[in-house]
Amino acid sequence: MIKPTIGRIVWFRTEDPEPLAAIVCKVNDDETINLAVFGDTGAFSQAHNVVLVQDEDKRNPVAGECEWMPYQKTQAAKAGAPAFKVPVKK
Repeated sequence: MIKPTIGRIVWFRTEDPEPLAAIVCKVNDDETINLAVFGDTGAFSQAHNVVLVQDEDKRNPVAGECEWMPYQKTQAAKAGAPAFKVPVKK
């Protein structure tokens, strides 16, 4: 599982087969997030309490759900860690 954090990019699914880019604005828990969703013209809308479908869920996202982009999944697999680690400067 990749832990969601504010500022990460996900793919948001609508009825259209092509996903939309979305930025995580709030993490409600490891399974639901709030998003700023960008349409194909760059205009954005809000989506609240969106289910973040992870690989462990073993299903494809449907309209109103989101998923990590393939690049993020590949990077997490290369790291061998279930979650991204973000260094914190002190």
